[in-house]
Amino acid sequence: MLSLIDFAMDEFHGFHYQHATSPATPANPKMKVSKVLELGGDLYIGIQYGKYGTASRAWRNPSFLDYEVVVTEDSSLGWQYLPLKTFQIMTNWCLEPEKYSLEGIPWTGNPLDLATLYRAGKYGKTKSMFVGIKGGLNKIRELTPEQIKARKLFQLETKQKSKEWIPIADFWRALEEKGFQFD
Repeated sequence: MLSLIDFAMDEFHGFHYQHATSPATPANPKMKVSKVLELGGDLYIGIQYGKYGTASRAWRNPSFLDYEVVVTEDSSLGWQYLPLKTFQIMTNWCLEPEKYSLEGIPWTGNPLDLATLYRAGKYGKTKSMFVGIKGGLNKIRELTPEQIKARKLFQLETKQKSKEWIPIADFWRALEEKGFQFD
């Protein structure tokens, strides 16, 4: 109430930013990806756009190992903070897709872009990744390449919920039939 009175009397100058937003503990440290790949434990890796951000930055890009990410033990920071194991699986796969698999990543509620899905279908070596599209595989085959490109993100699941959730390998093959390639 006093703040409201001060504000009304033009005497309120706001809270000091440092005191209002600073946590009691120090900020989460940044660490190079090369070091994160060696870590173990119950950690979370903050990277802009989460799985999509990892895939788009790391795909066949060895310099991604020098990229800095946030490392924290706080699991409540949101979808852009990946569990350590998920980040490690995804990064290793992106750097060397012929050697590694995407197996072991939980996909529920994680939309990805068309290029990443294509690569996951072609190189992911996983049977537990399903793409959701109303109408299923037949619908993908009916769409024009422009209509497919117009969809920015596709929903994924680890389990096939219905026939409208198609295996990632079938999705990739349907894209190639339409002339898509993202290597």
